[in-house]
Amino acid sequence: MDWGAFIDKNANSIIPVIATLGGMIISQLCNILKIRIETKKQIAIKKVDAAIEFEKNHIIEPILSYLDSELKFMIAIYREGLSSGDKAEDIFKPEHILNLSCISARIRALGDETLNEKFDKFTLKRFDIANRILKDSPNRNPSIANKQLQAAEQLAGEILSILKEKIYRN
Repeated sequence: MDWGAFIDKNANSIIPVIATLGGMIISQLCNILKIRIETKKQIAIKKVDAAIEFEKNHIIEPILSYLDSELKFMIAIYREGLSSGDKAEDIFKPEHILNLSCISARIRALGDETLNEKFDKFTLKRFDIANRILKDSPNRNPSIANKQLQAAEQLAGEILSILKEKIYRN
């Protein structure tokens, strides 16, 4: 059989069949390419989600809980100083000191110098308050202790604001 004669004789039938098959092949290749691109995008999104989830669960939430507990502890020191004021050893709770080291490392991991400075100032406020409110302190001054407590609250708010900005930027 002569292929040239066959094609000439059936050209009207062969051309649409070849065009249809070519269209199907091109369509399938585009589909495969589309699926591959979508899969890569989904993987990238999952990586970002995992990073955000890690930062939230292992960095941000522990910092927030520490700030809450530290503020409550400062208020307890202030209240103790106003009532009897003779428990200076309470300002050195071992679990707070251990948590301070862990939280400080988490703050440093965020890489924000302003946040580092504010957190350093915040951590010293407990001792400033105790130094001004406890009865055995030579620098006892409840008014200044109250101002130190308000400054600690202000610093905690600024730290929370910086953390909120970090969360929303991600």
